[in-house]
Formats: sequence, structure tokens, C-alpha cells
Amino acid sequence: MELDLSKPAPKPKTLKECHELIDVLWKALGKMNKKFGELDQRLADLTEKININSKNSSMPPSSDFVKKRNQFLKNLKRNANKVVSLGIKDKHEPYW
Repeated sequence: MELDLSKPAPKPKTLKECHELIDVLWKALGKMNKKFGELDQRLADLTEKININSKNSSMPPSSDFVKKRNQFLKNLKRNANKVVSLGIKDKHEPYW
């Protein structure tokens, strides 16, 4: 028995079919639990990596600037297509 999640839930008619469905669901749950554990560990590793700076590691202080600069460049690229407003909305008459 295979699980096809694009279709409605199967409705077993016999006890044997119920047991087969339970076995299939149990195996799928085991796979999902294993994958969840892997993803949880990866998230913890990446969170720890992103929180490392010169204050809590042996990294030199200059490396903190690299992260900030990279973030600045990423934001600059993201906002490159936006029009920068200079605060002038209407044409103003000269003061003289």
C-alpha cells in the first residue's frame, strides 16, 4: 500500500487493510520524524553560526564589519530598483 496524499484518505474495509494502513503510516511518520530531527539540528547549527561575532568567539573584530558590509550590499542590491526620494514632492518657487 502506497500513500497518495493528492487523493482523499483511504477507508479500509477489512482489519487486514487497517493494519496495512497503520504500517504504512507508521513508516511515513518515522521518516518524517527523522527528517524533522535533521532539520532541527541544521537550524540550530545555522542559528549558532549566524550569532557568532568577535565578542563571543576568537574571530577578529574586523570580521564583524564583513558581515555588516555584506548585509549592506545585499540590501543595496535589493533596493536598487526603488526610486530614492530627495524629499522634494512639488516644484518650489525660488526664494529670491
